[in-house]
Amino acid sequence: MGHYLKFEIYVPTKFKVRRSEKTISDRDLTDFCKITRNRFGGLTQSNPSLAPPLKGWWIKKGIIIDYLFFITVLVELKDENSAQKYFEKWKFMLEKRFKQKFILIFFYPIQIIGEL
Repeated sequence: MGHYLKFEIYVPTKFKVRRSEKTISDRDLTDFCKITRNRFGGLTQSNPSLAPPLKGWWIKKGIIIDYLFFITVLVELKDENSAQKYFEKWKFMLEKRFKQKFILIFFYPIQIIGEL
């Protein structure tokens, strides 16, 4: 059995630039996905071009509804500290790039059958 951490990154499908809305595409995430794939050996991304697979409700100063897609990355348990720092850095950069107050990233330990 392999011991890993599963990181999940939730990204909104749209964000506002001034008064217009911009849709996030694969190109908008190219740097993050390419660097992350190379560093951790792979990732899984839901398709941002299709209808969003997730819908979130946030109640703060009114109701905000987000339509989200996600990226999942498996990291070997031994790399926990460096992976956490890596995703903290990218969280800040993605929030800035997509003009978000908060990009949700969480992680938890998992076991898989076999080895990757």
